[in-house]
Amino acid sequence: MPGYAPPNGGPDEVLRSATTALHVINEVSTAQEARASVRKMHDKGIRSLKIWVDDRRGTYPKMTPEVYTAIIDEAHKHRMMVHAPRDDAARPKGRRACGGDVLVHLVQNEKLDDEYLALLQEKSRIGRQ
Repeated sequence: MPGYAPPNGGPDEVLRSATTALHVINEVSTAQEARASVRKMHDKGIRSLKIWVDDRRGTYPKMTPEVYTAIIDEAHKHRMMVHAPRDDAARPKGRRACGGDVLVHLVQNEKLDDEYLALLQEKSRIGRQ
Protein backbone atom coordinates (compact mmCIF):
# COMPACT_ATOMS: atom_id res chain seq x y z
CA MET A 1 0.00 0.00 0.00
CA PRO A 2 1.20 3.56 -0.48
CA GLY A 3 2.70 5.33 2.45
CA TYR A 4 5.10 7.83 3.91
CA ALA A 5 8.72 7.81 4.96
CA PRO A 6 11.34 10.43 5.72
CA PRO A 7 13.73 11.15 2.83
CA ASN A 8 15.99 8.10 2.35
CA GLY A 9 14.11 6.31 5.11
CA GLY A 10 11.32 3.79 5.24
CA PRO A 11 11.38 0.30 3.78
CA ASP A 12 14.53 -1.62 3.01
CA GLU A 13 16.28 -1.37 -0.34
CA VAL A 14 14.61 -4.52 -1.71
CA LEU A 15 11.11 -3.09 -1.22
CA ARG A 16 12.21 0.34 -2.43
CA SER A 17 13.53 -1.18 -5.68
CA ALA A 18 10.49 -3.38 -6.17
CA THR A 19 7.98 -0.56 -5.73
CA THR A 20 9.70 2.40 -7.40
CA ALA A 21 7.56 2.23 -10.55
CA LEU A 22 4.39 2.14 -8.42
CA HIS A 23 5.30 5.31 -6.48
CA VAL A 24 4.45 3.59 -3.20
CA ILE A 25 6.91 5.49 -1.00
CA ASN A 26 6.18 9.17 -0.54
CA GLU A 27 9.02 11.00 1.15
CA VAL A 28 8.01 13.93 3.33
CA SER A 29 10.11 16.15 5.59
CA THR A 30 7.60 18.52 7.13
CA ALA A 31 4.10 18.40 8.54
CA GLN A 32 2.92 20.74 5.77
CA GLU A 33 4.29 18.46 3.02
CA ALA A 34 2.72 15.48 4.73
CA ARG A 35 -0.74 17.03 4.99
CA ALA A 36 -0.72 18.18 1.36
CA SER A 37 0.37 14.73 0.18
CA VAL A 38 -2.29 12.94 2.23
CA ARG A 39 -4.95 15.20 0.69
CA LYS A 40 -3.68 14.25 -2.79
CA MET A 41 -3.88 10.56 -1.88
CA HIS A 42 -7.42 11.05 -0.65
CA ASP A 43 -8.35 12.82 -3.88
CA LYS A 44 -7.10 9.76 -5.79
CA GLY A 45 -9.48 7.53 -3.81
CA ILE A 46 -6.86 5.90 -1.61
CA ARG A 47 -8.42 4.82 1.69
CA SER A 48 -5.47 3.29 3.57
CA LEU A 49 -1.85 4.30 3.91
CA LYS A 50 1.22 3.19 5.78
CA ILE A 51 3.84 5.13 7.66
CA TRP A 52 7.44 3.99 8.00
CA VAL A 53 8.55 5.51 11.29
CA ASP A 54 11.54 3.59 12.59
CA ASP A 55 15.24 3.99 11.83
CA ARG A 56 16.03 0.30 11.24
CA ARG A 57 18.38 0.15 14.20
CA GLY A 58 20.07 3.43 13.35
CA THR A 59 20.67 2.72 9.65
CA TYR A 60 17.89 4.90 8.18
CA PRO A 61 16.53 8.37 9.00
CA LYS A 62 13.65 8.27 11.46
CA MET A 63 10.33 10.04 10.87
CA THR A 64 9.74 12.83 13.36
CA PRO A 65 6.67 12.84 15.61
CA GLU A 66 5.54 16.13 14.02
CA VAL A 67 5.44 14.52 10.59
CA TYR A 68 3.77 11.24 11.52
CA THR A 69 1.25 13.06 13.72
CA ALA A 70 0.35 15.33 10.78
CA ILE A 71 -0.02 12.33 8.45
CA ILE A 72 -2.31 10.52 10.87
CA ASP A 73 -4.36 13.61 11.68
CA GLU A 74 -4.87 14.52 8.02
CA ALA A 75 -5.69 10.92 7.10
CA HIS A 76 -8.28 10.69 9.85
CA LYS A 77 -9.86 13.98 8.71
CA HIS A 78 -10.46 12.23 5.39
CA ARG A 79 -11.58 8.94 6.97
CA MET A 80 -8.47 7.12 5.82
CA MET A 81 -6.94 4.24 7.76
CA VAL A 82 -3.29 4.41 8.84
CA HIS A 83 -1.10 1.34 9.19
CA ALA A 84 1.66 2.12 11.66
CA PRO A 85 4.57 -0.13 12.57
CA ARG A 86 5.97 -0.53 16.02
CA ASP A 87 9.59 0.48 15.94
CA ASP A 88 10.71 -1.54 18.94
CA ALA A 89 9.14 -3.34 21.88
CA ALA A 90 10.44 -0.74 24.31
CA ARG A 91 8.41 2.08 22.74
CA PRO A 92 4.72 1.19 22.97
CA LYS A 93 4.01 4.58 24.56
CA GLY A 94 5.23 6.26 21.39
CA ARG A 95 3.03 4.02 19.30
CA ARG A 96 -0.01 4.88 21.42
CA ALA A 97 0.69 8.57 20.89
CA CYS A 98 1.12 7.90 17.19
CA GLY A 99 -2.55 7.01 16.79
CA GLY A 100 -2.30 4.55 13.92
CA ASP A 101 -5.35 2.38 13.25
CA VAL A 102 -3.54 -0.86 12.45
CA LEU A 103 -0.33 -2.03 14.10
CA VAL A 104 1.97 -3.85 11.69
CA HIS A 105 5.24 -5.73 12.12
CA LEU A 106 4.53 -6.79 15.65
CA VAL A 107 7.07 -8.00 18.16
CA GLN A 108 8.64 -11.44 17.72
CA ASN A 109 10.68 -13.39 20.26
CA GLU A 110 10.55 -10.58 22.81
CA LYS A 111 8.73 -10.31 26.11
CA LEU A 112 5.73 -7.99 25.88
CA ASP A 113 4.97 -5.65 28.77
CA ASP A 114 1.45 -5.01 30.08
CA GLU A 115 1.17 -1.65 28.34
CA TYR A 116 1.96 -3.16 24.94
CA LEU A 117 -0.54 -5.97 25.48
CA ALA A 118 -3.20 -3.40 26.47
CA LEU A 119 -2.49 -1.48 23.27
CA LEU A 120 -2.95 -4.62 21.19
CA GLN A 121 -6.24 -5.35 22.94
CA GLU A 122 -7.42 -1.78 22.35
CA LYS A 123 -6.61 -1.95 18.64
CA SER A 124 -8.29 -5.34 18.40
CA ARG A 125 -11.52 -3.97 19.89
CA ILE A 126 -11.50 -0.97 17.57
CA GLY A 127 -11.02 -3.22 14.56
CA ARG A 128 -14.14 -5.24 15.43
CA GLN A 129 -16.44 -2.22 15.65
